[in-house]
Amino acid sequence: MRHPSRRRFSTLLVRTGASAPLLLLWASCGPAPKEAAPAAEPAASAPRPAAVDVSRYLSSDDRVKVQLVEDHLLGIQALPGGNIAEYSKGGKRFRQFLLKAPSVALSAVYLTDLKDAMSNPKFVASFGGYFGDLKGEPAFVFTKNEYVTGFLGLSREEADAAGRTAAARIP
Repeated sequence: MRHPSRRRFSTLLVRTGASAPLLLLWASCGPAPKEAAPAAEPAASAPRPAAVDVSRYLSSDDRVKVQLVEDHLLGIQALPGGNIAEYSKGGKRFRQFLLKAPSVALSAVYLTDLKDAMSNPKFVASFGGYFGDLKGEPAFVFTKNEYVTGFLGLSREEADAAGRTAAARIP
């Protein structure tokens, strides 16, 4: 069945005495084919965001040291720089990292990069983060706004409690 607008136009052509070749020409018309886009040049690597010192949001209780890593936090190529703090509490040593992304969307990308670097990551719904092994040690990672943070060296229960405290300190 023809489209209704074509039927009306065909009737109009026949009534006005248009020839069959003109009708055939009109019926074969469609949208003009688009020209292929020119080949794109290879995308230049986007500049990486500079490391921002956000150590003021890390707890100072039981902190042994804190340092600013300029690029590739935790040795992960996809991550920018950020802060790593080492803690010693009750004979147990652990680390917390914190980085500030340029946007909330990019912090989600960094969280995915961290998840991909982990072995056997498990989703933690209460934080929207992940718990698993990162380079041979237990790791708990999550985001809050444009910040990405996590704990290395704590059990899931310990990391959950520390994460709640850390999330309260991060704006």
